[in-house]
Amino acid sequence: QGPPVAQGTSTGTTIVGCLYVDGIVIGADTRGAEGNIVADMNCKKIHYIPENILCCGAGTAARTELTTTLISSNRALHDNCTSSPQAARRVATGPHLFTVHPHCSIDKLPYVTMNTGSLAAMAVLEFAFSS
Repeated sequence: QGPPVAQGTSTGTTIVGCLYVDGIVIGADTRGAEGNIVADMNCKKIHYIPENILCCGAGTAARTELTTTLISSNRALHDNCTSSPQAARRVATGPHLFTVHPHCSIDKLPYVTMNTGSLAAMAVLEFAFSS
């Protein structure tokens, strides 16, 4: 029979990223909240700049959408004006995972969680993640 299984708890919005040898796995919920009220049950939190660069936003849906659209548009404009598409692989030496905090500090990490559900998600990652 075994020990009782703990019931799931809603912890708010969460974004998780994990680095592995060949890439990165990123996951996010889809709830968009305004205070304690869920305003959008299908909020997009993972945004593509080009196909191989992602930006995720937790608690900043409108700003993240605007910023990634602006970066993507400027990148496309640069590609059209210079006739030489910028390839992320030219500058990248492999998969990288960064987090930018609200006070603008940046961390490069093997795994990261953000927003209100981050403590619960980090507990799971710290227990189960191996490099």
